[in-house]
Amino acid sequence: MMPIIALVCQFIVSAALPGADYYLEGQEHHRSGRHGDAIESFRASAEAGGPLAEYAQVRMAMSRATGGDRAGGQAALHRYIESAPDGPWKLMAKAELAMMLHRDKSHPEAAWFFRPVVSVDPQPSWLNSYRWAAANSEVMQLPTMAQGYERFAEFALRGRFRSERRDAAIQLSRSPDFEYGLVAIEALLDNNAARDAATPLTRFRPLVPPSDENQARLLYLHGRYLLDTDNRDEGRETLRDAAARAPDSVWARRARMYLVRSLIAGGNRQAPEALEAFLRDFGDTEEGGDLLWWLGNRLADDGRTAEAAAEFQRLAELNPTHARADRGLFLAAEGFREAGNHREAGRFYDLLTTRYPRSRWTPEAAYRRGQQYLAAGSRDEAIESFRIAAYGPIGDFYVHRALDRLAEKGQDDGRAGANLRAAGSGSLVRPVKLNIESPTLPNPSQPWKERVIFFGMHGLEEAEWEALYQGQNLRNASNAHTTLVTLGMAGVGGTAMEFARSLQFGENEYGQHRPERLLIEFPKAYWNEFVAMGRDTGLDPYFLLGLAKQESLFRARAVSSAGATGVMQLMPTTADWMVDVESAITRQHVANLMHPSNSIRLGSHYMKRQVNTNNGNLVFAACAYNAGSGNLRRWLREIPSDDLDAFIDRIPFSETRNFVKRVLGNYAAYRSLYAPED
Repeated sequence: MMPIIALVCQFIVSAALPGADYYLEGQEHHRSGRHGDAIESFRASAEAGGPLAEYAQVRMAMSRATGGDRAGGQAALHRYIESAPDGPWKLMAKAELAMMLHRDKSHPEAAWFFRPVVSVDPQPSWLNSYRWAAANSEVMQLPTMAQGYERFAEFALRGRFRSERRDAAIQLSRSPDFEYGLVAIEALLDNNAARDAATPLTRFRPLVPPSDENQARLLYLHGRYLLDTDNRDEGRETLRDAAARAPDSVWARRARMYLVRSLIAGGNRQAPEALEAFLRDFGDTEEGGDLLWWLGNRLADDGRTAEAAAEFQRLAELNPTHARADRGLFLAAEGFREAGNHREAGRFYDLLTTRYPRSRWTPEAAYRRGQQYLAAGSRDEAIESFRIAAYGPIGDFYVHRALDRLAEKGQDDGRAGANLRAAGSGSLVRPVKLNIESPTLPNPSQPWKERVIFFGMHGLEEAEWEALYQGQNLRNASNAHTTLVTLGMAGVGGTAMEFARSLQFGENEYGQHRPERLLIEFPKAYWNEFVAMGRDTGLDPYFLLGLAKQESLFRARAVSSAGATGVMQLMPTTADWMVDVESAITRQHVANLMHPSNSIRLGSHYMKRQVNTNNGNLVFAACAYNAGSGNLRRWLREIPSDDLDAFIDRIPFSETRNFVKRVLGNYAAYRSLYAPED
């Protein structure tokens, strides 16, 4: 690897910024519902001038509206937008005004102010609430209706959560456009919402003449709807009709695929013949791959391991470029391993590592193959398998686990770093020695850097608006790396990573990530806070960083569905308990879990308790942090803990199992990228 200059910046931003104390005072008043006091504090911050003044004016108007004077607040935002210089503050003002207008059902004006906000490229995920509101306003008026439904189509097809996709499809199904209606129906069927598909199906079916080319598509969707609502025989006949109407169309392929699925699920004697006929015709298509993936998983769920593996292997052979072909081989190997058939598991691990050397599953497959060879006494073969695993992507648990195994045997080729002592007195994962030169510090005096670090360190959403604004100018910028690293340091690393992905920044021709990209993926967010907590708790700050990255991607305002809050994702009940048992935690720390320093303090001391209770074993401590001490105590009684590989594999909760591996992988990645003294 060629040396690179790692542009890592570390700032100390204090109340030396003009108006900073007033700004924070205003935020606290606003959070406490004292909106009149908030207005006065923000006014004082604006009058102080400096980098925060524009945002202070936006906050004054927002506090006015929140405090009960909605019309006055909106008027103030209108005036501000007309007179303010361009900058992220203006984008924030437009977004907040648009949301107010949307809530007041002033949809034409709301859509106008949403436009510059939802037109940025790329669209970070934190903008989703604005995009959703914009779509709702846009569909309420004819000039922007198509644009709004296009946004709902994007949510319906690519939303992160099933509920989000379903809700978007319901909105999309109300479109008068026939194409959007059909997209909505299929999205509803794909997301287990067949009942919601009934109304648009009823509405659109009479609109399609029998000779229309869309008749096959509509029949296909109706057939799926019938199957999903337990009208099996009628659904199958409808799918057959759809396939016959346009035999060369994608709708015919999909209709035949769901027909075969129905026959298999119903135990129909025609199923084997129908399956083979479909695969002869369409085995190398997306639908053919999807059918084999579905069948393999169905067989695996029924405990038919060998039959499932055969279908996963057929998927890789008939459709090697299918998005799930590599995952299928891995699941086949894992099924045999869990069933105790190590010979067949090894064969599938070898198939995966040979056919898909860059698969995300290859490091784990190669590591498990190495374990098998060790158990069989084949030391040289084990070392070769561990070497394959060790050359995977930095941050993958099995990459760093394999490096530790190689280091134990003196076979790491000089790539393994120092023992991280993740398993009490022993190691478990090791960093990679990277040839990266010592960091050089960029000039921190630019106003936007002062602002984003200030906002980030206090957990304010203004940091995201700064990131969004800076990100629009990165495509051809010579300072893109410095900008992205700065954003990561400020705690908006999630947005920085989305920009990096969009730009393919720091990727080679195979999509692998070079060190300059890794410094963005593993930022030293809130570094001074983590260093301080490392001193207070005796924990490695890089371990705490790895924990925070997994918990929240450093998002200060993150709140889980269960209520876990902040950078370290503490439950409010846990935070309250910490006040009673930990002298370093006060009621003031618990009062605002969205403040990064509070969350980091709470999470670090909570993790310290888990580490101390478990004699320094980070595997057990991470288990307790994620699943609770009670669950860990039960698992330690039920699962032998002398072999940590085996213990991790047998953690009953898949969320906790993955959490432990990712936190330790993150830890090793941080210690690969940064020297301990940094």
